[in-house]
Amino acid sequence: MEAQDFLITVAQISIAIAGFSSIVEALSTRHLQHWSDVERFKFRMLLQVAAFAMFFALLPLVLMQLWEEQTAWRTALLIYGIFHLVDIGSFIIKFPSGVPWVVKLTTFIGLTIAGLQIYIASVPLSRFVIFIYMVALVWQLFIAFLGFAMMLYGTRTEVEKK
Repeated sequence: MEAQDFLITVAQISIAIAGFSSIVEALSTRHLQHWSDVERFKFRMLLQVAAFAMFFALLPLVLMQLWEEQTAWRTALLIYGIFHLVDIGSFIIKFPSGVPWVVKLTTFIGLTIAGLQIYIASVPLSRFVIFIYMVALVWQLFIAFLGFAMMLYGTRTEVEKK
């Protein structure tokens, strides 16, 4: 599969995840105003992650219209890495108390991937640029899918369990 085909596929999957999530929530028996802060946080996170996956799947394609392919990939990876790092940082700040351990673990892995994105975009390891970009996108889709599963199966924080 060509890298560009992969990017288009990721964009389509992220749109599907966001769409299915919205449908599930629309058909929910509880209205948005009755959601807990944690439920709102999870749903917002899910839609945000899916939107970011879509945006960053399309970014290299747009940049390739402006620059040579390798420059476009390296620039897209650097922008994605910085954005990924800032997004995870803001996510950590907004953690509701008692988030499940799996959220903490995925946050740590996300920080590692963001660091790799910035590092690889900054050094002349051009053969890894596209690979780490794809890894980051797959990670983003995994987080969106995890958020969707948590929403469907109603995982609860330690605070909600008490």
